Amino acid sequence: MDLEVGTPYAEPGYTSDDDFEGDLTASVVVSGPVGHTFLGSYVLRYNVRDSSWNPAEEKTRTANVVDMAPIELTGIVKPLEGMLQLTWSSRPGDRFTVCSRTDLVAGEWVEEISITGQADSVSWMDMRANVPVKFYRIQRR
Repeated sequence: MDLEVGTPYAEPGYTSDDDFEGDLTASVVVSGPVGHTFLGSYVLRYNVRDSSWNPAEEKTRTANVVDMAPIELTGIVKPLEGMLQLTWSSRPGDRFTVCSRTDLVAGEWVEEISITGQADSVSWMDMRANVPVKFYRIQRR
């Protein structure tokens, strides 16, 4: 299942039935946290035993915490020669990493800065934008 980052995990439900004892749903043990504020995949494990202590086959559910809201670039300004200001959409508490590179084929992405959003937009100024071509990557963390 996919879960929007920042949205607390809500168990969608499960059932467990035994051929002799019937419904064992109330005895199911669910383990594994879902870090809903961090992007990633989280595995939940579902286990149950009947009254004779016979285990059921463990079942799992993977919760993928993803960012479904695209980052919208809302402004590109060159306030002075050699400087570039980028502004993009944000939510309070969003965390971003800004990376740059000068060659899309052979260059490596270099982290410029990590930023935490405080409002509905974030602005960042690159004081070293005085190269002929520079590419930027903004990603939520």
